[in-house]
Amino acid sequence: MLATLAGLPRAEQLQGWRVYRLLRRAACNATLLDVPESVLQACEAAARQSFRHRLAVALAVKLAHRATVEALHAAARTERHARVRRALLDEAFFLLRRELRVRLGLRTAYAEPELLLQRTPAQRAVQGWLLVCDGSARPRGCGAGVVLFDEAGELRATVALPLPACTPVAVELAAVRIGLQLLSAFGVSEARLHTDCLAVLRAFEGALHARYREQAEDLGRRAAALERLHVRLVPRTQTRLADALAAGRQHPDSMTGSSR
Repeated sequence: MLATLAGLPRAEQLQGWRVYRLLRRAACNATLLDVPESVLQACEAAARQSFRHRLAVALAVKLAHRATVEALHAAARTERHARVRRALLDEAFFLLRRELRVRLGLRTAYAEPELLLQRTPAQRAVQGWLLVCDGSARPRGCGAGVVLFDEAGELRATVALPLPACTPVAVELAAVRIGLQLLSAFGVSEARLHTDCLAVLRAFEGALHARYREQAEDLGRRAAALERLHVRLVPRTQTRLADALAAGRQHPDSMTGSSR
């Protein structure tokens, strides 16, 4: 990868290394769960240029991923929480690379992971209500945001709740729990759940770290109360409303719109 990037013209190299530095800085600050706006702007600019520009950005993302994981692997020998941070950042890079490749117009093998939970098998696709959940874990505080659309795509409910300080994964799981409670309050038995956190799918699969076992089991019990629940991992661009609520940038009463 390094040799390929070095073999590109100087203009493309500079753009690639700029993206690399931005991502490494974000990773060192443990903020990579949010894609830096400057990186998105660089990708949008590259998408309008030659394939070599797009290739430079894609290579920069891969290099930043590898360098960050290696650095955290070395730190795990002395730093207590380095292993957890490495897992979170590894997941964040997975989502980041998928989203940026889409923005760059490149083909991607990253299918959107999904999981279907149902009491009785059915051939038809899950219809019904759409639940979008997101959590926010920032130094100024944690929060959960939930948006609920009905079968017609109309916005029916929004929730924004502050949460105690905890890990990003715990916040995401708490947001989903609130969302499932909202489905129950509306008497919904069949729904689609959209999340931008891979750990949510892992929780429903029972494959999450032991420290989140209690939360994962609680989500499993709530999901089992529904006839069908289709859980899907989507890009962060599709969870912006819930993210704005979780981060306190949007008041629930001021939100209107339809599902996408």
